[in-house]
Amino acid sequence: MTRDSVRFLPEMVDLAGKIGVILNLNPVYDFMGTQGFEQSTYSYIRYYGRRRNVRLNLAALEFVRSGGNRVYLPRCRAKETTVTILPDGSRISPCFYNPGGRQGVEDVCSSCMRWAYMLPSFSVGWDKYYWLNRYSEWRAGLARK
Repeated sequence: MTRDSVRFLPEMVDLAGKIGVILNLNPVYDFMGTQGFEQSTYSYIRYYGRRRNVRLNLAALEFVRSGGNRVYLPRCRAKETTVTILPDGSRISPCFYNPGGRQGVEDVCSSCMRWAYMLPSFSVGWDKYYWLNRYSEWRAGLARK
């Protein structure tokens, strides 16, 4: 989702229901200033995220609302949760965007919302992102039934 595409949520949710598929709502990350939404848009997204055929990770949505990773109190756990292997077979750590740096505290880590690293990071720790992620996973399990 971007600031422009959220206006099409009603149509996307209806179409997903008609053709019998699950719609995954994921905020776009770090792409030419497209991340983030107006404050009122978060409620709008959560409203459609409660639909039976829709999956929404509330931890990701809250993380976007909060501005992403903060280098003074990093939420990134890429080093513990993700293995990144390059095409030549070499492994980099903690992540592709910060090879060889310190996890979550480098300049490149500021406001990071790269879901390949952040979503697994939400599965460790005992903060609001952990619990929102767990709740979202539980709801996704209900949607499959």
